[in-house]
Amino acid sequence: MLAAQGGLMIETTTSLRRVALPLVLLAVMAGCDSGSTPPGPASPVPAGAAGSALLPRPSPAIQRIEELGRTIYLLDNAAARATDLAFAKGADLRASDMWGWVTDTSGPGVLVRFIRQKGGRFEAAYDVTVDGSGRAVSMTQPATPALTPEQASQFAALQLVSARPLPPLCPGPYAHVAFRDPASPSDWRVYLLAATTDPQVRVYAGHQRYMVSGDGSRILSSEQLSKNCLAPRLEVPPGQTPQLFLITELQSPTPTETHVFDNLLYRLPILVVTVPEKKQWIVDQGRISGPR
Repeated sequence: MLAAQGGLMIETTTSLRRVALPLVLLAVMAGCDSGSTPPGPASPVPAGAAGSALLPRPSPAIQRIEELGRTIYLLDNAAARATDLAFAKGADLRASDMWGWVTDTSGPGVLVRFIRQKGGRFEAAYDVTVDGSGRAVSMTQPATPALTPEQASQFAALQLVSARPLPPLCPGPYAHVAFRDPASPSDWRVYLLAATTDPQVRVYAGHQRYMVSGDGSRILSSEQLSKNCLAPRLEVPPGQTPQLFLITELQSPTPTETHVFDNLLYRLPILVVTVPEKKQWIVDQGRISGPR
């Protein structure tokens, strides 16, 4: 387990949130009163519907949400695969001087640098390269462990958020993702992603979003992306075929980037019903279609 020293527990491995389980069609509500019932579709929406060539091109705002969700998934997956490879290669990521990781996309694929404290500075203890297909392909102990200025500011942003997190909505560990905000490239987007180590549980709500200054010194904004934790224990009755996951969104007029992330992570279409308009959106294969 990787933990930010003195901050919020953060962890990522393949066993964390990544066990592929089939689902039945479920109706669940993120942050809604239990007595309310969201409207459902007239018939199940098949996987792949969102990617149909017959659907209109989404608006620029929706395209930005899709891109954010895909970036979250890319970096979260890279950190998970890198962690697995590092453990397999004998890296002691649980040592008392280890302080988590940063991700670097300046080269091909994703470079995941696991950070340790040595004396009065932070440096890379292990480097893992994740290729364009999402596979961790190599691990090295860097000859030049110093962090680049970009890596150091990302690490500062992560440490700031882990030292001053919002109250966690979910009881399990949280994985972190950080990248430059496409709309404000001088600032960092940091996400704390609610997770679980239980292979029968999937976490669909409880995530947090932060905006942090470019040097990692100030939290500019912070937001719970749901009103509560949504982590159902899922089992499939014999003979059932998974169709989609239904969720009611109370805080956003559209699906959010974490809906896109969860869709890519669990590989199941998500029907998002936004209120009060009760508009229906499908999130599938990292794409958003709707409303209807």
